[in-house]
Amino acid sequence: MSTRVHIQTTLSWHPLTIATLLIRVSLALYILVHPLWGFLWSMVFDYLDSQILIHVVRMNRMTYQRWDKCVDWCAYATQLVVAARYGFFVPFLFLFLYRFVGFVGFMRTNKRVYFIFFPNLFDMAFLWMLLFSPATPWVWLALLFFAKEVHEFILHYWWPHAHPTEG
Repeated sequence: MSTRVHIQTTLSWHPLTIATLLIRVSLALYILVHPLWGFLWSMVFDYLDSQILIHVVRMNRMTYQRWDKCVDWCAYATQLVVAARYGFFVPFLFLFLYRFVGFVGFMRTNKRVYFIFFPNLFDMAFLWMLLFSPATPWVWLALLFFAKEVHEFILHYWWPHAHPTEG
């Protein structure tokens, strides 16, 4: 029995797919205007778009994962600009490139394990920067990183193994 995952080679340009893309890009740009609210709305819609594209548009999960990871870079780019405004360009550039390594590994192999080894620490660092820095000890950033690693493990390892038909 083959365990290969079918990947749609072309995206459905369903009106909801286009609308979802436009909303995600708009929210990424809103991060430049109001970093905290832009980030929070971007995160909320990042979750909602999975529900729309998988359950309404009927995009398969692997295709959605690949689409979502590409669209995420719109938000990462604007977050990097905001981090530079806060004086954190170099550490955020490192996290940006770190995430990029995981992204490339995933896009080349379709193996979600790359997101366990290269978790999205970028978002957690951005949240820390907006809410806590520089007055808060770095221990809070470490706790956010740990929480994110647990999240990535559940999302990309435990959930697919516990629910193989849902991916």
